[in-house]
Amino acid sequence: NVCRPQQLENCRYGHGKPSGHRGRTGEDEIYFKNHLNRKDDQYQTVLSLAVSPEFRKQGIATKLLDKLSKIAKKQNRTAVTLTCLPKLFSFYEKRGFVNEGKTSDDIPDPDNVSSFNMVKEL
Repeated sequence: NVCRPQQLENCRYGHGKPSGHRGRTGEDEIYFKNHLNRKDDQYQTVLSLAVSPEFRKQGIATKLLDKLSKIAKKQNRTAVTLTCLPKLFSFYEKRGFVNEGKTSDDIPDPDNVSSFNMVKEL
């Protein structure tokens, strides 16, 4: 089962337990400065994607990204974009994302690690 991207707030999988979640932190300004997708937007942005530890290594995040990419392509988007920490480069690169470097409005995580822009052309 794959949750529809527009329903990622609390994605359920398996025995009714939440397995995937699109979340946000109150300190991250991107969540307060964004807007709903407009018809002419070229990029689909992933603000956050997480899978509960007990459900990892089952392909859930990959299925969510694949479904999101298909929907974005149907909506005439040219790419999917997100930011991530270096520890996730390999995961996203295996799924077609390209590292475009450190974010310009870099907000390091609590361990002072920078975020990087990742883009997947559709």
